[in-house]
Amino acid sequence: MQKSLTSNPAQRPRQPRKPKAEHLCMTYPDLPETDHPAFWLAAYLRDLAETSALDQLCKRSHASRGPGTDNITQLALYGARTSKRDETRASAARTQDAGMLLYAWPGTKFFDSAKPQ
Repeated sequence: MQKSLTSNPAQRPRQPRKPKAEHLCMTYPDLPETDHPAFWLAAYLRDLAETSALDQLCKRSHASRGPGTDNITQLALYGARTSKRDETRASAARTQDAGMLLYAWPGTKFFDSAKPQ
C-alpha cells in the first residue's frame, strides 16, 4: 500500500493569522477630567492611535490593488493626518511637561489598573 504524499489536514500546521492593524492594538483610554494628572497621557495615547489609523488610511488610498481613492479624498486624508500629527506632537509635549512621558508608549498598562476587574 502506497502512502499519500499529501499530509492529513488535521496534521497540517495552521496558517498564522494576519496581525491586527497597529492602531487596533494600541491603548485608547477614556479621557479623565482635565485636572486629572494623567489627562495629557490619555490624550497623547488617543492622538497616537488616531494618527496611526490615518497613516494606514493614507497608505490604502494609494493601493494598486484594492480601493484606491480620488485626489480630493486623498488630499482630505493627508490634511487630516497632518492636523492629527500636529495635535499628537502638542499632546506629547504636554505629557512630557506633566511628567508622564515614562508611560507614553502604545502598549502601556498604566490605565489597566484603573479599570474594574
